[in-house]
Amino acid sequence: MSGTVTTTRAPISAPRLWIGIAISATCVYLVSQRIEWTAFAHALAGVSPLWLGAAALLNVASAVCAGQRWRQVMVPDVVMPAREAFDVVVISNLATVVAPSRAGDVAKAALVSRRHAIPVSRVLGAMVVERIADVLLVIVLAGGLSLVVPFPAVVRAGVSLFTIVGLGVIVAVLVAADWLPALAGRIVGLIAEPWGEKVRDFLSGIFDGVRRAGRIRRFPGTLAWSAANWACSAAAMWCNLHAMSVAAPWYAALFVLLLVNLGGVIPASPGSIGVYHYLAVSALAVWMVDPSVALGFAVVAHATGIVVVTALGLAGLASQHESLFRVTA
Repeated sequence: MSGTVTTTRAPISAPRLWIGIAISATCVYLVSQRIEWTAFAHALAGVSPLWLGAAALLNVASAVCAGQRWRQVMVPDVVMPAREAFDVVVISNLATVVAPSRAGDVAKAALVSRRHAIPVSRVLGAMVVERIADVLLVIVLAGGLSLVVPFPAVVRAGVSLFTIVGLGVIVAVLVAADWLPALAGRIVGLIAEPWGEKVRDFLSGIFDGVRRAGRIRRFPGTLAWSAANWACSAAAMWCNLHAMSVAAPWYAALFVLLLVNLGGVIPASPGSIGVYHYLAVSALAVWMVDPSVALGFAVVAHATGIVVVTALGLAGLASQHESLFRVTA
């Protein structure tokens, strides 16, 4: 990465990066205290290549569904070919893995904006609609799992907080669309007049993107592709459980998926190393799975996902004639 880019973004990303690394290191330490390393090595040695391959293919299918969802939310602004939508998603996933502070989300918005001459703010609005669909699915998934899984107290509290905040944000987005940009612009203008109009226009673009991508007749399609994406990810998790011969019911895959996704709000090192593994081990502890075996599963599931993301991301960069440095910049 060029020195200019590093200098520009370092003051913003560096604190979060180091906090994330510290949290990841703490999670690695906490997990390591519960592991019997001989049992861990034995668990890894017994992994089934067949089930592992199935998990990898389902991770690819998940990316395809995510690409179709991205195409769905972008239709009001541009009719994006399925291949391009898929490439944009896998490139942003790769950027998220290798760069800190959710760089993939910003890279996706900037990439589409540059290629199709659409304001970045409007693309971000479409991404907000994607997040709304995900929040609703997480709430439904958590509600269903709570009927069959004894949630630990901390998980129950986290799900409750996520539900309250998530629904609150959705309502706020719907309610504030008409007046928040002007109000924010006036407030910022009192402090720095030249920036007031820019803030107003930027927020207006985001809310315009939300309205365009989240129209009533379009949102069910977005929700359906989101559900397909989550279903493929859950099936991949289930295959990883079988690959490691983990003794847990089928819905354990859904519970692991729920926890590692809720953990996405926790600052972590690029790739969520440590945080992902700690949450996966904690999820399987509900079924009294040996922590050594559970960590073996977490390592295999995480590595499989990283390999798929990297391979698809590099292929997407080649297909779109982009470079990773340029995208993350």
